[in-house]
Amino acid sequence: MSRKKETIVYEKLTLEQWRELTAQDPEMPVNSSTSGISMFPLLRSKGDSVRLIPYRREMKIGDIIMFIRSDGREIVHRLCWIGEDTVQTIGDNCDRRDAIIPRSSVVGLVTHVCNRGHLIHVDSGFWVFYGKFMMWSNPFRMFIRNKLYRPLRRLARRIIKGK
Repeated sequence: MSRKKETIVYEKLTLEQWRELTAQDPEMPVNSSTSGISMFPLLRSKGDSVRLIPYRREMKIGDIIMFIRSDGREIVHRLCWIGEDTVQTIGDNCDRRDAIIPRSSVVGLVTHVCNRGHLIHVDSGFWVFYGKFMMWSNPFRMFIRNKLYRPLRRLARRIIKGK
């Protein structure tokens, strides 16, 4: 008789409890709600959630991971650099990369995103391409946003206000 896998609601389970459970059942997923816009448009600020599994395979650039920052906050970002004992991440909507963190800070691998009720498999072809495009285009997108769009928006506001 096979046992049906259940998804655990993250808010009712501590990280240590989840790690203990995944030691017994390595494929035990956990859902976690998200906030913030650092991974926009894949993750929106309210109502979205991610499904995590423990990181059991070799890390690769472009993977979406959850890690714990030095201040204790859990962050979901995309891997952009992998060292021997350290990794670096970046949000799809961020100007610059995060600080380098130890591999031991990585909690899990994001396998699915629930975005406005739609379940997105982040390992599907389109989303793998999307992740590579977001990392490749980041310098260009940030240049356009910071050097062109924002100054033009400020100029338009001054013109509209008559200053």
